[in-house]
Amino acid sequence: MRFPPWAIAVAGALLIAAAWLATVQRVRSERAEAVSSEFSKNDNLALALDLHTTQLLKGIDQFLLVIKSQYERPGPRVPIDQLISPAMAVERSITFIGVTDERGDLIEALQDFAATNFSDRESFKAHQRRDTDALMISPPVLGLVSGRWAITLTRRRNQPDGSFGGVVHIAIEPRYLTELFENTTLGPSDVMSLVLENGITLARRRGTVIEFGENIAKSQLLVELARSPRGNYIGPGGVDGQLRVFSYRAMRDYPVIATVGTLAADAFAPVERRVRTYYQTAALASALIALACAGGFVLLARQERSRLQLREQASLLDKAQDAIMVSGLDRRLTYWNKSAERLYGWTADEALGRNVVELFYGTVEPVESTTAYEQVIRSGEWTGELQPVNKSGRRVMVESRWTLLRGAAGEPRGILSINTDVTERRELEQQVLRAQRIESIGTLAGGIAHDLNNVLTPIMMAIDMLKEHVSDAVGREMLETIAASARRGAEMVKQVLSFARGMEGRRVEVDVKALVADVERIARDTLSKKIDIQTRVEAGLPALVGDPTQFHQVLLNLCVNARDAMPQGGRLTISAERAAIDDRDAAARPELEARAYVMLQVEDTGVGIEPEILDRIFDPFFTTKEPGKGTGLGLSTSLTIVKGHGGHIRTWSEPGQGARFRIYLPVSTGAGVESPIRETVRRPNGAGQTVLVVDDEPAIRVMAQRILESAGYRVLLSADGAEAIATFRAHAGSVAAVVMDMTMPVLDGVSAIRAISRIDPTVPIVASSGIGANERPARAASPQVKGFLAKPFTADLLLGALHQVLPPA
Repeated sequence: MRFPPWAIAVAGALLIAAAWLATVQRVRSERAEAVSSEFSKNDNLALALDLHTTQLLKGIDQFLLVIKSQYERPGPRVPIDQLISPAMAVERSITFIGVTDERGDLIEALQDFAATNFSDRESFKAHQRRDTDALMISPPVLGLVSGRWAITLTRRRNQPDGSFGGVVHIAIEPRYLTELFENTTLGPSDVMSLVLENGITLARRRGTVIEFGENIAKSQLLVELARSPRGNYIGPGGVDGQLRVFSYRAMRDYPVIATVGTLAADAFAPVERRVRTYYQTAALASALIALACAGGFVLLARQERSRLQLREQASLLDKAQDAIMVSGLDRRLTYWNKSAERLYGWTADEALGRNVVELFYGTVEPVESTTAYEQVIRSGEWTGELQPVNKSGRRVMVESRWTLLRGAAGEPRGILSINTDVTERRELEQQVLRAQRIESIGTLAGGIAHDLNNVLTPIMMAIDMLKEHVSDAVGREMLETIAASARRGAEMVKQVLSFARGMEGRRVEVDVKALVADVERIARDTLSKKIDIQTRVEAGLPALVGDPTQFHQVLLNLCVNARDAMPQGGRLTISAERAAIDDRDAAARPELEARAYVMLQVEDTGVGIEPEILDRIFDPFFTTKEPGKGTGLGLSTSLTIVKGHGGHIRTWSEPGQGARFRIYLPVSTGAGVESPIRETVRRPNGAGQTVLVVDDEPAIRVMAQRILESAGYRVLLSADGAEAIATFRAHAGSVAAVVMDMTMPVLDGVSAIRAISRIDPTVPIVASSGIGANERPARAASPQVKGFLAKPFTADLLLGALHQVLPPA
């Protein structure tokens, strides 16, 4: 079994860690036991010190109470020396017994004394201030009478009326409290202490030295005491600062704390010697383990170097941008680099060992793959394009280069395949070809539209002329049918031109109800009968402003998409209603301004749209339809049109729940809306003015001449721009208006308009064209262009245009 070097290193590290962990746990355990044992020992000593000192203090206090009662009751008093029994344990330690009056003067004492006053003592002042007769223990002080250091215990003496009558004093030597210390075995640096609650040491024994009077108020003892009346801690001593293990107990009846502290270094010396042994053992074990691991590394070094070389080679292949894989002659994969993972979606673990044909193509291998395999086996090389399917089911296009791998003896052993992803490149090429094709269609459609409009123009003008000469109902009905068909044809040409070339439409007011009705009629005529079409239009909707043909195009695009989403039929709903966007809504929808809108909605009950592609449906050339059934431009064109009108499209859809498209279009305010030339109820006639008609279509010139002459105009005709300039110059001053076609041979309309405007800057010009996009350059050519006639136009529109641009006769 082969172990990698890192496994040996990890195992060694784990063993070393285990050895040290066991050592640390053992050290912690023994140190904890040592601390616990030392605390327990010191607790017992502190308890003994507590009990011993309490007993001593209680005996002294009882004697104080006896003397106090003698001086507080009426009648004769027993002298103090008669109250002391030789059997009293405290008798040999008493250095002073005395009673003072309320002024602090000593009125009786056990010893002979001179006149002494105790009023300056803190104990006297404290008893004088308080009503309590509680026992007070003073720090060690120098006795005024005895001249020796002593600890004074005092109680208040009251007068019969309860007022302050003085103080009863008993002073004892501090050494009296340390008798227990002398019978206890302590180390030279261990301490036993009795400390007042204010931090003053009553007595302290360190080794054989007895001390008293030190102030340890800032020591850790008082901090611990604030937390608990008894306990243990390890900390510096309050006097010498040496680290000790302390146990302390606050006496229950007296303001005294009994403490015992042993030097930490001495207490823990045995365990620390064992700790050093444990650490040395652990270090030795670690060194042995490290040596064993090093031996393992040496044994594996040669094999690891070989594997490293192979890994470096594989790493270089992983850094390649191309997908690289190796398969055996049985077509099963033996190598799969990172780029292959990125391109095809399968990880190396998922791909290795699988048959490459089954992985990419399923059960049927395409001819291209079979041919490639046969050629690489035969010649050793193959280059070409393949279209495997990736893990997500998407077909990718790759430029593939196969090389036959051979063994040391030259026998075939496998196939190296290097694949470059060209999917995006091929899709981009297809989009470019599609765009060029659409551009060509637009150019062709523009030429056809121009020619068809030239054909329809004389027909529509002739119909108006014929209506004046046909009076029977059947004849007029036939003329109206011809006129309707011509108008329908003109509208179809306009729609084709608008879709193919994206021509900018005119901005006119559009009735929403009529728009929805037109779209409904076209949808019913063209969509499947299995689709139920419904419409809802809110009453009294304001008009929109824009190009009605482009509005038709947007709604019909959405209807066609809805049809494709309901191959088995369904319901298609077209509705319109008001939608007011206020400032708050506009802040949440930056694509819309705060204003009044009409919301057009197209909703279907189809298959819906997947969430992952919902954000891409408006991208140019994006389509989910089969090849040849969609350009991917319908929704992108619709969004462009809507945004061009100051609106926006919002989409909601869920798979299996249909789709809903809402189109927000601003309502008309009247500003910037064109007033197109309209057919008048009564045909306006001329007053003998001369009109120059310029058009390269003879039929249009002839019909225009007959219409204008019948309306009272004089007419001059020209077949192109150059001829028009010559004619205008020949009749300078007499031409009242010019009707100019924009697309003509020899000289186009724009050039002719500029030349005529330079000859006569006041003559009004009406431009005409079969392509609506020519209106803008016509108006830009000269300010004298006062009107525009979009072919095909009727006789009434022609006469109306001249009537509007000519001054009144």
